[in-house]
Amino acid sequence: MLEADLEIGGMFDQNYAIGAGADIGIMIRITNSWKVILSAKVIRYALGDRFTENQEKITQMFTLNGSNSLGLTGSRESRWNREKTNVALIWLYYF
Repeated sequence: MLEADLEIGGMFDQNYAIGAGADIGIMIRITNSWKVILSAKVIRYALGDRFTENQEKITQMFTLNGSNSLGLTGSRESRWNREKTNVALIWLYYF
């Protein structure tokens, strides 16, 4: 999918950044109760402050029963030459 972004704030030298990019992903069903989702995003900010934002993400979801799912997500983001890695354990309860 194509994506556009406008960010405004004092953290920018010119007080704003405008960019465009793409977000792509795929879901792979391993079994009836296990699926893996891979995604990547790139946004190039070319107006105002100039920089590139990248994100890669993997999510695994396990259906435990009709009311519960358990997931594990890992992502890596880079922006302004800074990198951030996140890992999260997710529990979904459906009622």
